[in-house]
Amino acid sequence: MKTLVKILSNPKIYMEKPKNVRIIQTHISVVCLTGFYVYKFKKPVDFGFLDFTTLKKRKFYCEEELRLNRRLSPEIYLGIVELRYDKKNNSFNINGKGELVNYGIKMKEFAQDKILKNLLEKRKLTSKHITQISNILVDFYKKAKTDRRISSYGSAKAFKVNTDENFEQTKSMIGKTITKEQFDLIKEKTNKFYEKNNWLFEKRIKEGKIKECHGDLHTGNMFLNENGKVRIFDCIEFNERFKNSDVVADIAFLSMDLDFHGKEDFSRKLVLDYVKKSKDWELLVLLNFYKCYRAYVRGKVLGFLLFDSNFPEEKKERIKKKSKKYFNFAEKYVIEINRGLIELKRSTAVIMVALTGTGKTIISKLLSSMVDINHLSSDIIRKELFKIEKGKKTFVDYNKGVYSPQNRSKVYEVLLKNAEKTLSEGKSVILDSAEFLKADMRKKALDIIKKTKSKVFIVNLIVPDNIVKKWIGQRMNDKNNESDGHWQIYLKQKKLAEPFSEEEKKHLIVYEYDDYIYPSDVYKNIINKIIK
Repeated sequence: MKTLVKILSNPKIYMEKPKNVRIIQTHISVVCLTGFYVYKFKKPVDFGFLDFTTLKKRKFYCEEELRLNRRLSPEIYLGIVELRYDKKNNSFNINGKGELVNYGIKMKEFAQDKILKNLLEKRKLTSKHITQISNILVDFYKKAKTDRRISSYGSAKAFKVNTDENFEQTKSMIGKTITKEQFDLIKEKTNKFYEKNNWLFEKRIKEGKIKECHGDLHTGNMFLNENGKVRIFDCIEFNERFKNSDVVADIAFLSMDLDFHGKEDFSRKLVLDYVKKSKDWELLVLLNFYKCYRAYVRGKVLGFLLFDSNFPEEKKERIKKKSKKYFNFAEKYVIEINRGLIELKRSTAVIMVALTGTGKTIISKLLSSMVDINHLSSDIIRKELFKIEKGKKTFVDYNKGVYSPQNRSKVYEVLLKNAEKTLSEGKSVILDSAEFLKADMRKKALDIIKKTKSKVFIVNLIVPDNIVKKWIGQRMNDKNNESDGHWQIYLKQKKLAEPFSEEEKKHLIVYEYDDYIYPSDVYKNIINKIIK
């Protein structure tokens, strides 16, 4: 490797004959800055997750690097060059005569002080740059390649390979850069997220959200060109598992990077700008999961250096602190994994009026994952109040046991008490209970909402019987679903449902749909209405 660096340090081998050459080394490449152009050569290494050991492989990955990066910066990535050895003159050259030694990428050089990470540290990055980035990314992902093979990397099972690998590789770091408590918490919540949201991973695949992405999207891989325009470079080309992902994995990386550098306002703007322009609201549900993943990987990679005997000892303390900071961020994100990002202008109450099995709880959960709004569910309160084991179904008649009028009244009383407290603090709530099918129960809720001077929306979901019956049957075996509602309860609730008053109709949003794969448009439309 020292020989390769020595060869590339010689200004005479370059066609433009620079006065000197600045060499930057990574664990996989030698980057040569000549003042005119940048030459990047891959080292003949095999780290498991990449293999550059043969000339043929290095050529292939140079071609891939060129193809992938020209999607975002075609004017920067100029072409592939050949490093050759001229035996006759006992000298090396680029694109000249002699034996082929290596392949490299030729790029147009840009000023290092224009890299966004450097601008960020000097407080020269502005919100206009963030707007530029979000515009670029919306267009990029719209055009990015996807197919069956690429999409296969977006399943929960496929992505779990990445997180399982992380946990296995960081066991030796426990007590050094990550605490045992952090390790256990992040691992537990990550695995639970897969269990609860497997349906969403599958939905993203069906909707074409798994793309050939950038893979390494952070401010160190962006710069401002001579016209002040943001350009993105250095995509991952060497590993299918790292570059093929849900688009949110890319967005989350950059968002995490901005958070890490103390620019949470820019991070928030980036995400919300992208979501509003792309209409990809579900990205918000997955955001903190992927931000946790990205922060964890950064902490892991830095942690590896502490075990590297070739890494200078005097630099290890600084690296240790930085690694710890990334793991702290990973912990923060996993704790906030279900926290909504969109803030409402004033305290708001959303009353869900729907029969059991129509999707009101799923929609409520999604709304609370995207909007800063508290989901108050009678199903959860009932299990807590009567000490029923989480995930256990209580199949009783509508007016018996925990569903007796007296016990339903107790649950409803707690729900309203929690709602009043939350709204009085200036926060927002989603009230999720079948009790709101009755007019007198809605009136009690509306009186509290009026008392706290909160904004109110009443959401009424209407779904055909055959689809509800199918959905109720599917959720009976779902331990993550807290609802006890079965078909007979649905039929009894249907008879009890009461019409809306003229006053209630002023706040009413009605959604009627005839297919229950997933009511995608419902929560998106609700979001659009409540954030105005």
